[in-house]
Amino acid sequence: MSLSEKKLSLLVVDDHKMVAGAIASNFDNSNLYKKVSVVYNGNAAIDSMKEYQYDIVFMDYSMPGMRGDDASRKILEQFPDTKIIALSMFNDQHIVNDMMEAGCVSYLLKESPLLVLNETIKRVWAGEKYFDANLTAKIFSKEAKEENDFWEKVKGLIDDEKNILILCTQSKTNEEIGIEINKGKRTVEGLIVKLEHLFGVKGKTGLAFVAAQAGLVQLRDIVFGRAK
Repeated sequence: MSLSEKKLSLLVVDDHKMVAGAIASNFDNSNLYKKVSVVYNGNAAIDSMKEYQYDIVFMDYSMPGMRGDDASRKILEQFPDTKIIALSMFNDQHIVNDMMEAGCVSYLLKESPLLVLNETIKRVWAGEKYFDANLTAKIFSKEAKEENDFWEKVKGLIDDEKNILILCTQSKTNEEIGIEINKGKRTVEGLIVKLEHLFGVKGKTGLAFVAAQAGLVQLRDIVFGRAK
């Protein structure tokens, strides 16, 4: 059934009472929805769903007691047909991932205008996943910066550090690496720690995948142990 054929019910979940009230008031005033309710935490959202199975839930991420991703997951376990739209002030990629992995079908920023909220409801009810264009631009911009930062780090590596990354793909011990690059074991250990901190990884496996990402070896060679 399309949105034009059915008036939907909405539940707004947000621990900021003024924000939640303002969002719900906008929906109430539009006369497009048959029921609009507000609760202020994840546990209350689950209880409300048991009393009335709302079609659409707008879910905040950061709330006391239970985060939005946990509440979304619990709701969808019991009411899998519910469409949950994440609505948050945060545009961090890991938070977006948390909410989408929990089963949300959209992620919007709280600054999104009513027009965007209504458009999102229409799209998710039609079976689409929908993101605010402003949020998408911010995420891609952040990802582009992170990729650029990675290549700047690679560009700054000295030959010994590049060779260590390559040798980490070959399951060599620190002593063997030292022989290959003509450095002592302690020097090798220090360089490995430096590389781990630089790229935010742990162990030689992490460094091996850095080597692949940097194009120093082929990923398939790491998987099959053929890196040279």
